[in-house]
Amino acid sequence: LETAAGIATTSLAQFGLEADDLTEVNNVLVTAFTNSATNIEDLGLAMSYAGPVAKAAGSNFKETATVLALLAKNGFSGEKAGTALRAAYARLLNPVAKAKDAIEHLGLETRDASGQLLPMTQILRNLKSVGADASDMIRIFGVEAAPALTSAVGMSSNAFEELVGKFQDMGNVAGDVAQQMEAGMGGSLRSLEAAWEGVKISVGEAIDQQSSLKLDELVQSINENKD
Repeated sequence: LETAAGIATTSLAQFGLEADDLTEVNNVLVTAFTNSATNIEDLGLAMSYAGPVAKAAGSNFKETATVLALLAKNGFSGEKAGTALRAAYARLLNPVAKAKDAIEHLGLETRDASGQLLPMTQILRNLKSVGADASDMIRIFGVEAAPALTSAVGMSSNAFEELVGKFQDMGNVAGDVAQQMEAGMGGSLRSLEAAWEGVKISVGEAIDQQSSLKLDELVQSINENKD
């Protein structure tokens, strides 16, 4: 819980969000790690690498987490995912000559009518629709980012859209998970603790009621026979 709170707080700062956005951030984090092969620690690590550049590229927190979940679904999580996504945004913001040539050759749309970078999920869709191959991906994104982005582009359309859709219709998933945890092991442990307290109280009362039990005599007997 302490780790999750730290990641949520850092994410608020990275994307310039307010305290009122904390519930939304928590829901996004839970949606990401419950629907992909990652955990909260790796997700936080990936976000620490990718978050600042993603924000500079115009991406919001939910969009960035969605892409990281897509990468994690394909085996890229933690530092690998974060550095790959950071490099991908950097290449799109300031593409090198061969990246520009590949984008133009493919007819790939990466920006909207106002010149702003499209959401990365839409760019991944566009890459799939124009038939970008591994060579194209390396020219556009470089060797650091290409493998991870290629894995996301290679997902089936149904799998891709299903995961993206989880973030569009997530509801209060963080609250639901918290309730499930309370009903499960967390609640059981608290019940056990309460029961144990009851046992200790009962034992103490039983000892108090045994007027024949002389603790000072017991201590004296132990001291006399300890050798």
